[in-house]
Amino acid sequence: MDLSSITPGSILQGPLWPEPIQVDMVEDMGDYVRIVGATVRSRQHIDQWLSRAELSAIASERGASHFGADPRHFFLAIEACRYRLASLYDPLLAMHTSKVDPLPHQIEAVYGHALRLPRIRFLIADDPGAGKTIMAGLIIKELKLRHLATRILIVAPGHLKDQWRRELKDRFEEDFVVVDRATLGAFYGQNVWARESQVITSIDFAKQEEILSGLAAVQYDLIIVDEAHKMAAYRYGDNLSKTDRYRLGERLSEISTHLLFLTATPHRGDPENFRLFLDLLEPGFFATSDMLSESIRQRDNPLFIRRVKIERYDPSAERMFQQLQRVSGRVERIYAPVRDDEITHVIRRRLFAQIKEREAMQAVDTFMEYATREGLLPAGVEPSEYRARFRASYPFLPDVVDTLYQRWGSFSSFQRTRGVLRLLALVIAALKDRDLPFISLADINLSDAEIRRELLKHIGAEFDSVIAADITAPDAGAVKVSADLGSAYRGLHLGERAATAIFMSSFSGGVEQGATLADIKRNAATLSSPAAVVAEAVEKLKGRLFYLQYQSDRYFFSNQANLNRLLLTRMENIADREIQETEKALLRQQAGSAPLNVFIWCDRSADIPDTPDLKLIILPDANETRMNELRDTKGETRRIDPGAPPVDPGGG
Repeated sequence: MDLSSITPGSILQGPLWPEPIQVDMVEDMGDYVRIVGATVRSRQHIDQWLSRAELSAIASERGASHFGADPRHFFLAIEACRYRLASLYDPLLAMHTSKVDPLPHQIEAVYGHALRLPRIRFLIADDPGAGKTIMAGLIIKELKLRHLATRILIVAPGHLKDQWRRELKDRFEEDFVVVDRATLGAFYGQNVWARESQVITSIDFAKQEEILSGLAAVQYDLIIVDEAHKMAAYRYGDNLSKTDRYRLGERLSEISTHLLFLTATPHRGDPENFRLFLDLLEPGFFATSDMLSESIRQRDNPLFIRRVKIERYDPSAERMFQQLQRVSGRVERIYAPVRDDEITHVIRRRLFAQIKEREAMQAVDTFMEYATREGLLPAGVEPSEYRARFRASYPFLPDVVDTLYQRWGSFSSFQRTRGVLRLLALVIAALKDRDLPFISLADINLSDAEIRRELLKHIGAEFDSVIAADITAPDAGAVKVSADLGSAYRGLHLGERAATAIFMSSFSGGVEQGATLADIKRNAATLSSPAAVVAEAVEKLKGRLFYLQYQSDRYFFSNQANLNRLLLTRMENIADREIQETEKALLRQQAGSAPLNVFIWCDRSADIPDTPDLKLIILPDANETRMNELRDTKGETRRIDPGAPPVDPGGG
């Protein structure tokens, strides 16, 4: 096909695509032609480089519109799309999906103040009866709907725990578990704070040192503290006195992303006491009491809001608000989310100023030649299809984008496109000084603290020890496997690369998890070594790692120890005396049928009779002097029988 006949709007059809595509842009790149567009029916994004030979197999066809479908079906499809988009992008979605009819001051506090903060660190200090529980419920619901909060903790006075649980269930359909002493007893040996994702507890229960240690081991997306003024600290001259509740507040501030305080009496007439209280939200935000007082006078602070009753209820304001609701209810703002087929384009545009296309094509061609030769391509995927995907996702192997976007993106806390961009930005920063032809799952540096922290946010802090024990520590099993592969491959770190590829494929918010051997080889192999060495490394990993699992032809990590870990734990706890007794018993069993007298680990020569019958003496180790002594003497005298008893050194 002639290049001049391809223009924006042309419909092309050929063996490279499963359906016709509509051209948006065509660019002559010398020996290649770049075509950007989308498939006609499924609207998948296309951005491909075609050689002149490939271009000759392309045909053009005229597009035709068909209007013979059932109008009712078309109407229902449009309505379904409208409902789906409206529910996703309703700016007051939590309010419209809850059994509450919030008042204007409640909507103002939630949507006009708290939710405007990128990281909620806020105090709602309205008078009693303002409905602070409803405001907190709206914030919980909104953060969950926006996939910003999964693990939530509510700390309240003991007598209000059940009230909080009922209110959240009845009004917001949110189920919370009350954790107290009885709950800890029911799950003895487990960290209940990590087990449950939505928890209510008492402030005086949580402040106890033995309770706080377990609580502080868990990271929460949102913590709400009711009657927060009880967390008080006082300054007397140069001395600072912190109550146990205040120390609890310090720990809660450390383990939470979003932190919300509720109280009707935030200020006790002591400016320094109030400043220390706000320090729990944002440490050091107000360096002195004078700065805090000035902020209050200027009505310019982002940390708290306080309204008294006269400020909350105004009939004219209520009428204006209702009118505003009627007007704003007619306005619909639509934000189109990123489609699956557009993610590679978004990644390249957001993370790289430019991609050198010729170098990219050369790297892709080199990998494709290697992958085809070694049989590394995914089952059922044609080489041309994988080549096109790799060109679109370069410098990332397509597996990287698929794993992060499809698997990790299914976690509600990951935020899909933002999560992929955030994590890949960290990966690029960690690899900026390395000259890599491309980036695979095995190149993600699990030793990097920021990357590790980002991953653990979604899978749980318990996997920190799993990563260290099996992959990154100097004595980790994967490191030992790399050393076992021999000097020719030692510098390639194939053990760590294979383990990293498996780890990144092990998690999903859905049911899909794990990697096949072909997946591991494709991501962990280097272009300078045969892929079979990776298979050898994986086989060694099965015998070395403590948390690697193998099921249904897939490898994956879990936080449950495998047989290797159980065996090592058992070996580490066996006493030397127990080993010796077992060895003696085995020796007796083996020597029991021998036609001679057997003496096992005999300490004294006097215990061996000086008789002419044949004897076998088994010693715990090889000691020639001791052998001669037992052979030649009986106690203090020399043996009469010169035919000395045979001696077996070392228990053999």
